[in-house]
Amino acid sequence: MNISYSHELELLETGGGLLKAKAYLQHDTFIVINTDALIDIDLSAVLKNHRQNNAAATLVLRPDADADRYGSIDIDADGRICRFLEQRSQVEPIGAVKKLMFTGVQILEPQVFKYMDGCGLKKFSTTRETYPRMVHAGERVFGYCFEGFWQDLGTPERITEAEQKLTSGHAQLHFL
Repeated sequence: MNISYSHELELLETGGGLLKAKAYLQHDTFIVINTDALIDIDLSAVLKNHRQNNAAATLVLRPDADADRYGSIDIDADGRICRFLEQRSQVEPIGAVKKLMFTGVQILEPQVFKYMDGCGLKKFSTTRETYPRMVHAGERVFGYCFEGFWQDLGTPERITEAEQKLTSGHAQLHFL
């Protein structure tokens, strides 16, 4: 396995970090996992779904009572994202719409970089800038519904909570 690093002197957030690493990612499908979350997911199933949908982006989403607080995302009956935060797709949703929350796991095609044009090497967010642009443009952006173990690790308290869940057996992680 070859590992390449894209060093950031200043943290560039999700969008800036991806754009800085474009040279490593622009030739094939790639997976991005936010480092401030713990998730027990079968990535091969997500990748299979991504390919079956011929998606430009597949975001792993989950039901959450606080979805509106963090920024909800709507998917239609086919799993296509029809609203990302406040940006609606130009494509009409099929069937019932489900409101979900982003887990920080995504599978992307290199065409995502087209929606980062003009951003330069500065801080910017894929969730606030790139994905809403893609959805509005009618790109094939899909959600993969996930209901397994997920825990935000953004604060010391949430890290402790995750450790307690794992230690007590209320949550488990599976390794391939």
